[in-house]
Amino acid sequence: MNIYFLVEGNEKSIFPEWFKTLLPGYTQISHPADADANNFYIISGGGYPSLLDDVLDGAIDDINQFGKYSRLIICIDSDESTVLERRNEVIEKIEEKTIALNDNCKPEIVVENRCFETWMLGNKDYYKKSLDNEKFETYQKHYNVSKSDPELMVVPTFELKYKSIGKFHKNYLKLMIANYMELLGRKHKIGKYPKITQTPEYLSGIISRTNSEKDHLNSFRYFREILNKIHQIT
Repeated sequence: MNIYFLVEGNEKSIFPEWFKTLLPGYTQISHPADADANNFYIISGGGYPSLLDDVLDGAIDDINQFGKYSRLIICIDSDESTVLERRNEVIEKIEEKTIALNDNCKPEIVVENRCFETWMLGNKDYYKKSLDNEKFETYQKHYNVSKSDPELMVVPTFELKYKSIGKFHKNYLKLMIANYMELLGRKHKIGKYPKITQTPEYLSGIISRTNSEKDHLNSFRYFREILNKIHQIT
């Protein structure tokens, strides 16, 4: 089975590392035409809503042209919308396309609630009490993501400059990782995307969270279930 992933952004750099655990036996390819057996291809849609327009058109064209893909997995943030609202929007976009996805390829829609970074806030091991980061301390007082489901966190009134829930979650993650690194005596620029989230250890912490707390990170759990089913079929 070959899988075509259409994602919003940072998933493109992190998923290949995660798939060593979540999709063992699958190999990444750099061009959709290279699909053979148990390959995956990932393309970024450059955010919402561009992902649902020209980039989705291109993905459908690729799949139909090469005829080697059994799954099109679309990963998109819910942000201000509900999971159901965003899912229905994607379905409508697919149905509106002039060129239909071929019958041999099944679309799967994964709505990341609220965004991809929300999943990564679920790793409790990297959530530590702030010692000297006043900003992160205010975030912790607002919402403790190690105890409460990150998917339910809203933007606090003191950070309304963030126009979306997703952007606030991304900044929370950056502060959380920076605080963790500083406690280890390792400097980390808050503005830099935390690539430590690519590691198997980081992924393991998220999986452990969903295994122990059955009502947390449901959108990540759904994503993992899809990949598990694909792996079982293979």
